[in-house]
Amino acid sequence: MSSSSFLCELHKTVFEVAQLHSANVFDFAEPGVMVFHSTLAHALPEGRIPEAMQIIRETGFPKQGTVTNAALVEYFPANELWSYPL
Repeated sequence: MSSSSFLCELHKTVFEVAQLHSANVFDFAEPGVMVFHSTLAHALPEGRIPEAMQIIRETGFPKQGTVTNAALVEYFPANELWSYPL
């Protein structure tokens, strides 16, 4: 997911509002630090990744875009467990 100037400004605004209402805004969510991404599955066992990719293909998601990498990342702190460039 690429960022546009509109998306970056929106993110900055939402982050600033969140800081006003919460003491628990994560550092990795800060503007300029956060990596824009699309989470397609959460807590998915590695053996089910092919099934999940098939479901994504069958539903037509995403409608438009380019996938450049698939990764399994554990948070917090961020720890990349597995990554595969596409």
